[in-house]
Amino acid sequence: MKKISDSTIRRLSKYYRTLSSQIEKGVSTISSNEIAQLNSITSAQVRKDLSFFGTFGKRGLGYNTEQLKDQIANILGLKKEWRVGLVGFGNIGRALLRYDEFKKQGFNIKAIFDNDPTKLGQQIDNLKIDKIEDACNVVAKEK
Repeated sequence: MKKISDSTIRRLSKYYRTLSSQIEKGVSTISSNEIAQLNSITSAQVRKDLSFFGTFGKRGLGYNTEQLKDQIANILGLKKEWRVGLVGFGNIGRALLRYDEFKKQGFNIKAIFDNDPTKLGQQIDNLKIDKIEDACNVVAKEK
């Protein structure tokens, strides 16, 4: 298999967000030209990026937005469950825990770590805040 460039992977991520946005607007099919325009690139680049992973869509008909989004999600590993440990439970940590898009994309926070003694041992959404020093043990236990 050819090595896929980082720029191709970044563009796939943009295509995924573009498709999500179009689906929310009720768009059921989309052409490579429309994807290209929405991402300020060429339609040839879109087709080349997708060609690394197989054949998608029908010539002259475009792509089914739901199917292409699902296929890109599989390519990017968004359909996989990622068990995550959150390090730091300040304002950003709290926001990350509450950010529903992580859950939708398979990122499930299974542990929280902090070094603030006033936070240690607190229960947040059935998760105990552990010391950062205990991360190796907790990660091994929680897999």
